[in-house]
Amino acid sequence: MTSTMTNPNDGTLGHSGPTGDPSGRPGPWVWPLQRQIFLMLQLSVIIFAVALQAWSFKNFLKTEILRTEEKHLVIAGNLSLSLSRYINDVARIFVFGANHMLAGSDADGDVRDLLSSLNVEAVAILPPPGSPVQTPYWFGQEHTLPTDEVLRALHRDENKYLDGVQISGLQQIDGRKFFILGYALPDGRFVIGYLNTSYIRKVQKTIAFGELGHSAIFDQFGLVVAHPSRQLEKDMTDASNLPPVRRMLNRETGVEQFYSPPMQLDMIAGLSFVPETGWAVMVPQPMRELSRTVNSSLAQAFALTITMA
Repeated sequence: MTSTMTNPNDGTLGHSGPTGDPSGRPGPWVWPLQRQIFLMLQLSVIIFAVALQAWSFKNFLKTEILRTEEKHLVIAGNLSLSLSRYINDVARIFVFGANHMLAGSDADGDVRDLLSSLNVEAVAILPPPGSPVQTPYWFGQEHTLPTDEVLRALHRDENKYLDGVQISGLQQIDGRKFFILGYALPDGRFVIGYLNTSYIRKVQKTIAFGELGHSAIFDQFGLVVAHPSRQLEKDMTDASNLPPVRRMLNRETGVEQFYSPPMQLDMIAGLSFVPETGWAVMVPQPMRELSRTVNSSLAQAFALTITMA
């Protein structure tokens, strides 16, 4: 009788590990439980860090927008106040000069120098309607007269803010930009003055921040008076169709987010206006600059969280 013994190490009858290793040890592609737990912990920390970053970005951006709105509204208000004081000075000196000329004291060059210092280049006294003499009397360099439509509007308008001085919209005369001042004398004659845009453009240039933050000034009809884009200035571009400009022309103040076709960017702007003239004053900044500021603030915190993980 022959007996058969079973070898415990025989692969046909013996026990094998989960990977087929006869020794019962896991294969190289199966991680130990400790390593799996460590990986899960790392993934949990990273997911939490990403979620916290997204939440922080949303809330920080909201805070940055509120802070920017307040800041831009203050800047726009200060700019409109500066222009308001300027145009009041111009109107008072213009009325004083007109009455001075009416008195026949045109030889006094101090008045003309004072007007010139406020960017009023020339003054003309127009004869009353029906007068046999229709030639204007000039003080300073002669300019081409405004169109009859502009003159009629100056006669017709009633500005309650500037002691009776009327101000036209932006005009291009002799290849240059002017606002035409108008003032009715008691004897029926009408005085006009040519106010250039030098001071307004100078004030606009002083406000620049970030990469593309700036100010922009429009006349009472929405034409560009002063803007970082010199082409828009040259063309006297009509921006009255932009929602923020329409708000300012309606004498509203506040803040607004909008898309700017000239900049081709989403913008956030403080809005104001000059009460005496209706000029619109805007202080816009690209939204992407706010996002970059927030991202820069959060980048270090995110890097620290990942390093700790």
